Parts: sequence; structure tokens; C-alpha cells
Amino acid sequence: MKKTIFLSLVILISFSVTVSGQITSTIQGNLSDLVIDENSDFYIRYVNTADFPGNFIINSFYYTDKEEGWPYGTGFEITHTNRTTPLWYIKINGDFGPHTINLVDLNSDDKSDLFFFVGGEDLFSTYAYKADYDFDLNSDFDEKNFQLVYSNKNHYAVLIRPDSSLTPIIMGSESTSSYGLSCSEIPYDYETREEYLLNIDPKIKARIFDKYFELTKGLDQYNFHYGMPNSYPLINSFILDPIKLTSVSDNESIDVTHKFPEDISWRIGILKEIKSTASEHCNNKIDMLIEHYKKFLD
Repeated sequence: MKKTIFLSLVILISFSVTVSGQITSTIQGNLSDLVIDENSDFYIRYVNTADFPGNFIINSFYYTDKEEGWPYGTGFEITHTNRTTPLWYIKINGDFGPHTINLVDLNSDDKSDLFFFVGGEDLFSTYAYKADYDFDLNSDFDEKNFQLVYSNKNHYAVLIRPDSSLTPIIMGSESTSSYGLSCSEIPYDYETREEYLLNIDPKIKARIFDKYFELTKGLDQYNFHYGMPNSYPLINSFILDPIKLTSVSDNESIDVTHKFPEDISWRIGILKEIKSTASEHCNNKIDMLIEHYKKFLD
């Protein structure tokens, strides 16, 4: 098996309409000429540069349309100390920019793929791009040097590596909406009706934490922690969501949930234990989840 290389960079960017509206001139900073030249209709403002192992560099920037003020947003370029042009860059329209940007080999080809989040407040998105540049890093700039292979606009997915997997797996929710520990289909319903909030016995919660760290191993540094070190493993475990496990192969992502029956069986077992102290409203949701998971074991 090829050695898997994990490189990471974390950039937390606060972005708002007010800040964007103040961009009335271009400040190139460390940005490449290519980004400036290809976006002549935009004011581009350099934000910062981050260096990390492998001599890769990421330069981040704000942008706003010179005439209309829209689109505006946040972007970043990926380059290398041996290059004069970037390998790739992206612009993301809107108030919320990319954060927790990671370069991590997702398919054991010894190239650093791109995995990052976009969002803030109640918006959560995850993106994975497969690296398709030359090993010698002499590839010309090309938007195909990183190709989108996974995305969702519902939650922050989690990188795990079960014992039976040689590559990282992207764990997320199969549902189009993820409500954490709420047993209701109405977001934040538990704030007014406590019976819709799932309460988990501390001993069971500790076992969920143990399972989370067992699955994430050295990958947890790439996952989002929500600024809550004592509770994020529970959020990232998707206990009340039908999970979907995805692997990256070639230039596509593949649903591999059915390939990990041991992890599905664990979820069924832990849900049965949680149900013993859950409210009736939560019991209904738990029963539905258990039946859903049983289909993977047939």
C-alpha cells in the first residue's frame, strides 16, 4: 500500500456583507498575477498566506464585482514554492467563506486532495476535490488540477478510517437535513419542547466518544470541532442521522456504506441502548433508524 500523506492547513475566515462592501480597490499582496488578470472585473483584496508541509502555499482573498457589487465572496489559490503560477484557485460567492481547509490524500495516490467546509451560523457545506496535477508539480494552471468529487450543503462531513479501510472515508448524513440531537423534523424544536431533545446517559456518551476517536484515528485534526472540545465528537457521530459513507476513487465518490457492516451493527446496538432512556418522540425516530440500518445487514 502506498504511504498516505496527510497535510493540513486551517484558515478561519470571517466574511460579511459589510467587509465586502468596503472592497473598492485591488490589493494584490502575495496573490499570483493570474488571479488578478483573470478577474479584471473584480476588486481583489489579498487576505493572508499560509505555508505548510510539502512546500504548498495557500493565498486567500476577498473579491467583489466592480460595477454591481455582486457577486462578492471569498477565494483562495493553491500554489507551491517551486511555481510562479498557481495550480488552482476557487471563488465562493456569498457572505460565508471557506474554512478548515485541508490538504489530505483521500485515495492513497500520494497526492494531496482538497477537503474543506463553507458556512457559518446555520449554513453548513462540505467539499472534496481530487488532486489531478502532475507529481512533479509542473502542471500548467488548470481548473482541472483539482476536480470536485464530493459535496453536500446540509452538514459538515467527517473524515474517518475504519479498520477495514485503507483510505479515509467521508462520513455524513444521508438525509437532506441534519438536526443533531433533535428528534423532531422541525429545526430547533427541542428549544421549546424538551421531549424532542435526545438525552444520552453519560456512560453511553463516553462509549460514543471512544468509538468516534477509534474511527477518526489521526484524521480528527481535519474535522470541524465547532469550538466545543467536550461535545463535538457527539455532533460528528451523527447518532440520529442515517449515515452515508463515501470513498474517493478515480474522479468520483462512491457510496460504500454497505461495505462496513461492523460499524452499522455498532450503531444499531448503541441506538437500542439509547432508546431505553429516550422519550417516546425520540423512540419513534430511533426505531426508524434501526430499521434503516438493518437493510445494510441483509
